[in-house]
Amino acid sequence: MEITNNFILRTMLFAPAHKEELIYKAAKSKADAIILDLEDSCQPDSNKIIGRKNIVQTLKNNVIQNKKVFVRINPRKTGFMFDDMLAVAIKGLDAFLYPMANSKDDIVFFCDMLTEIEMSRNIPVGSIKLMQDIESGEGILNVQEIAKASERIIAIGFGSEDFATDIDCIRDKENVSIQIARQNIVFAARSVGAIPIDTPHINVNDLESLDRHVSQARMLGFGGMQILHPKEIETCHRYYTPADNETREAYEIVRLYDEAGNNNNGVAIMNGKFISPPTYKRALQLIKKYENIYGKFKQ
Repeated sequence: MEITNNFILRTMLFAPAHKEELIYKAAKSKADAIILDLEDSCQPDSNKIIGRKNIVQTLKNNVIQNKKVFVRINPRKTGFMFDDMLAVAIKGLDAFLYPMANSKDDIVFFCDMLTEIEMSRNIPVGSIKLMQDIESGEGILNVQEIAKASERIIAIGFGSEDFATDIDCIRDKENVSIQIARQNIVFAARSVGAIPIDTPHINVNDLESLDRHVSQARMLGFGGMQILHPKEIETCHRYYTPADNETREAYEIVRLYDEAGNNNNGVAIMNGKFISPPTYKRALQLIKKYENIYGKFKQ
């Protein structure tokens, strides 16, 4: 299914919400989205109070410009989720990242509360979107119903480290142990028009390994990646941005296909190859992706 939102999420950079200097550093990066984190990186728990205050000031002062702003809250079982939501669900927030989603019940419960908060604050209902991270075996088994749980959902992410711990698998460099899970994330996200977002690459200093990881993810159908350091942005954008030559070819495919239809030729040929309806549709998808990022292509 075609992506049904205009979010550009090639790179989603985490910034610990309690560290103001890292928020400002992330804001200056070339990432497409910033994830202000109230969960794992916001430790000890006392820092979550500081993090909430920092997020509110960041949003009110428009510190992060020309990027989508997400907040990763704490999951339902921690007891922090409701306080997180009450503190930061304000105008200027683009979306929440809900971690450890195990079933559709988690999402329905969360979205019902978010609707009440929006209504009480005169925020248009549904305007704050949602991305959920799947990080457990149970979550993978339920990912299809999770994907369909709310119209707020614009992306579905994967967290491989918690997943590996949950199912007690061996995390290998070739990603064999997580490939089935990753592919299921892609299937579920694409089926509802959401963007599948790959797991972070933990070793931020190994850019060669990162290159292999992102290349593999792109082949699987991912649309972007959660990242831990700005140095990862260039590699991710290279794989998740249509190249000029690809875009030029896509425009030509569309031109020839439309021309054949208008002339009742029935068949369009490019470089000796038949342009089928799926080829045409794929070209349109690539053009839309390019234009969402850069605007109209200058041939």
